[in-house]
Amino acid sequence: MDKNIEGRDAISPVEVESSLYGVVKAGRCATITMTNPAIISALSVLAGSSLGALTPVLSNYVLQRSATQRDLVTREFADRQTLYSDFISNAARLYAEAATSNTFQINDAVGLYALVSRMRLVAPPPFVEAAETAARNILERYKADNIPLASLPISALSSGLDPLQKFSMTCRTDLLDLSMRCRASIIPAASRAA
Repeated sequence: MDKNIEGRDAISPVEVESSLYGVVKAGRCATITMTNPAIISALSVLAGSSLGALTPVLSNYVLQRSATQRDLVTREFADRQTLYSDFISNAARLYAEAATSNTFQINDAVGLYALVSRMRLVAPPPFVEAAETAARNILERYKADNIPLASLPISALSSGLDPLQKFSMTCRTDLLDLSMRCRASIIPAASRAA
């Protein structure tokens, strides 16, 4: 057999011709040759159809994921808004009772502390602390002197009488943050769908 310039065995044209669809051996190296245009076309069609089939699946996954995230944030917003509203309603009623009467109702205090405990499940610590402080202030109000009913409207207008102001403002920041998260999850989904 003939030797090529590098000292390897040379391959005859007959061997190359017969191995167009097989393995061409040149010394220790082996390469697969694909010079048949039909094979290249078939592989291109398979790759293109695979990519075409995969694109809607991935697109649907991304859209469904963002819609699910948006729904979770919206539900969390509604749940917290209801919880904060219930706490404010109960606390305001209890504070009015504490300001006008020294008669302590344990059931009302239990309801208020139940709402505080529900907040511990879903709200960040600063909001729970504000709720605990408001509940503590309401219970301490039972120890203070009663406000006569005739002077209650004047006392209610004074700035020092609102025990829920700090809690309300804290809740407002929480709801605004949740609202921004909800909007942020809606805007990208709408721009992807367009």
